[in-house]
Amino acid sequence: MTGGLLDAAALGDALVLLHQGKASQDILSKYAESRRQIFLDVVNPITTANKRRMHESNIDTLGDTDPFLQSIRTADAEGHQKIRGHAKLAVKMQDLIAVGGGFE
Repeated sequence: MTGGLLDAAALGDALVLLHQGKASQDILSKYAESRRQIFLDVVNPITTANKRRMHESNIDTLGDTDPFLQSIRTADAEGHQKIRGHAKLAVKMQDLIAVGGGFE
């Protein structure tokens, strides 16, 4: 769900830049490419691992035997941020136009 919210935020940023004339329509392609890559590299592997974890494990002992779930239980606040991976999910559209063009 977090990925979907960040998708919407990045698209909103791209549309604002386009509307303000600070980027060309290429920004929409850059948005699509960057979000797709994040899905392939981050979201899909995590989702697949979570689904596998739930379906291939004994649910009664999973919390005690699964290394990932154990790491969540023992992590401090900084560890929780790393586990969540929010930094890997976000895209700043302004950064994409700065490095890849996209200006009118």
